Amino acid sequence: MKNLLAKKVKKNNKGFTLVELIIVIAIIAMLVAVLAPNYVKYVDRSRWSSDRNDCETLLSQVKTAAIDVQNDGDDVTNPKTDTATITVSSGGTNETKLSDAMKNALNAADSKWNKIKIKHKNQQSLPGESSGAAHQYSSFTITVSDGGVTGVWNQN
Repeated sequence: MKNLLAKKVKKNNKGFTLVELIIVIAIIAMLVAVLAPNYVKYVDRSRWSSDRNDCETLLSQVKTAAIDVQNDGDDVTNPKTDTATITVSSGGTNETKLSDAMKNALNAADSKWNKIKIKHKNQQSLPGESSGAAHQYSSFTITVSDGGVTGVWNQN
């Protein structure tokens, strides 16, 4: 009878021991420690790619708006200054020295020019730079002048 009770207890012994649970937790902790830095790099790289695409789209919208303004016979730049500029930063779009004609042309194009902001925060190399040339680019400035429209990434 003692053997029957012992066998019955063994059959009902379901679950994990404390040692097995600690080993599983340790394995999960090691995997997280190895994979977390790579995940952060991928997230920042995707933010950088998104920022670059947003700024390139904004640059093409400004080029189109400048052509529209010139075709309408309006002055592309602000009469008080030599150039018209839009600076996109992490705080949002800061527009400076932008003529009313350019603002109206950008708004007429239904562009999101005043809502774009830089999302990435870590150091990145620009496309075409060597991998060791890491800089923190905090803003993108678009300049409209008689010479054309240019976009430049600015270091922090």
